[in-house]
Amino acid sequence: MILLLSYHVYSFSAPNGPIKFYRIRFSLGLLLLISTNRKMYYQELKSHEKLNPIVNLTQNQFKYVTTVTDSIYKELQSETEQKSYLSISLTSFLNYIYQKQRTNTNKLPTEKTLKWKVLQYMNDHHSMPLGIDMVAKQFDLSSGEVQQILQELTGTTFKNNMNRIRLRNAVALMQFDELSIVEIRKICGFSSDGLFYDVFKKEYGVLPKEYRQSLEEYTDNTGRTDAWEIYIYLQKNYRMPLTLTDISNKLHINKKQIERLLRESFSLSFKEMLNGYRVVIGRNLLVSTDKNVQEVASTVGFSQSSSFIQAFQKVYQDTPKQYVEAFKRKKQSNK
Repeated sequence: MILLLSYHVYSFSAPNGPIKFYRIRFSLGLLLLISTNRKMYYQELKSHEKLNPIVNLTQNQFKYVTTVTDSIYKELQSETEQKSYLSISLTSFLNYIYQKQRTNTNKLPTEKTLKWKVLQYMNDHHSMPLGIDMVAKQFDLSSGEVQQILQELTGTTFKNNMNRIRLRNAVALMQFDELSIVEIRKICGFSSDGLFYDVFKKEYGVLPKEYRQSLEEYTDNTGRTDAWEIYIYLQKNYRMPLTLTDISNKLHINKKQIERLLRESFSLSFKEMLNGYRVVIGRNLLVSTDKNVQEVASTVGFSQSSSFIQAFQKVYQDTPKQYVEAFKRKKQSNK
């Protein structure tokens, strides 16, 4: 499994034949939301500097990941109201696998080319008033050599690369409503409001404030930050016998407030969201393992298999047994 950030330079080769891969793109903001507290944005970004983007999976993990990814990918191609929910679940699932494996995998030595180091340095220090001379001095190069490296890697200049890196990070921060536009501009290293506005509008066609306002129209897919905290807690603890009171005490949010946030952001109640997430995970287990319905129901947090079956039917219309049988028939017909 490979987690590539925007500054990674890479190429793939297949000496023994073609490569089958799934390319899943998601915003940096989503990665931060599902992996850490929103107030630790910069620390999380810096931690990636020391990480190997490649992690090794066990045979069972590989089979599980490919089966789940393949089935969700196919389901996303169809007309379904669950598309955004499935996308969030898939991203969360893959991030969980990556985080679980990276501790051991990242002990492996990795070699980084000078070109890769230059681009990564620019990404990791984008919040500083970074100029081409500073980057050149860091690597004992001339400004012309840095310019040539970036032209070869990205096809554009140092200035354009810095603006792109800063803009990508600015866009990722837009969803954090506790940060003002000016604070985002400063965090991302733009020297003035005027420069930030000009570069932003040239790239996205609107000013930063207008872009942030447009995000409100996307709340059905992403939700507000507070609602995300609730969702992330459910995602991490869905196997536990959770109640609304448990969440309220843990996150120090009033129960009515929790229900209101989930309704506004996801159009779901607490129970609907919890059971919905459990069902998605349960469905993945049913199609990729030999566990029966009762075992899966218990694994994903349902105290009774009948409750799991009822919740499953609300999401997929079929019972778990009917769904698995249809899935196997479809898989067999595609061979």
